[in-house]
Amino acid sequence: GSENLQSGKSYNITWSSYSSVANVKIEYSTNSGVSWNVITPSVQASLGTFPWVVTNITGSSFRIRVSDADAVSPTEFINDISDNNFSVKRLDLISPVGGEFFQIGKSKQISWNIGNISTLRIDLSTDGSNFFNIAEIPGSNSTHNLLLTNPSYVSSSCYIKIYDKDNPSIVSVSPSSFTI
Repeated sequence: GSENLQSGKSYNITWSSYSSVANVKIEYSTNSGVSWNVITPSVQASLGTFPWVVTNITGSSFRIRVSDADAVSPTEFINDISDNNFSVKRLDLISPVGGEFFQIGKSKQISWNIGNISTLRIDLSTDGSNFFNIAEIPGSNSTHNLLLTNPSYVSSSCYIKIYDKDNPSIVSVSPSSFTI
């Protein structure tokens, strides 16, 4: 519990298995365990891990439950639930994704999908590796009109990186370069 996950990415769910449990069922809850959604109905318990690609849902009251997939009655039900809630945040850069042309002194819109993020930071790289901050905006926005005025930004190796100000591991970067 207490982690921040990013939708669309894969995370390992881990557990310790007992010899009496052959298969486990893995579920997630978006409401602190009031109701459950199946991730997988059955996986071999001895594996001890399962890769979960987080779906495009967001919130801050997620929990994971791992239980005996073969239990037939509540008295046989062996399970473990996350100790604490965790959050799922969404951040997917839509544009620029590479090949675009930005012009110094002219505004161009950049866009993204976002969820469960308070403040978004936008960074620019003009060399493909070193990023510097160019904007900080409310997480409720899904677009930003970018106006670049510094002639030193001219480059064919530009990338945009957007990320959660409060949790920089929630990030999305242009997959290919664009030109300024």
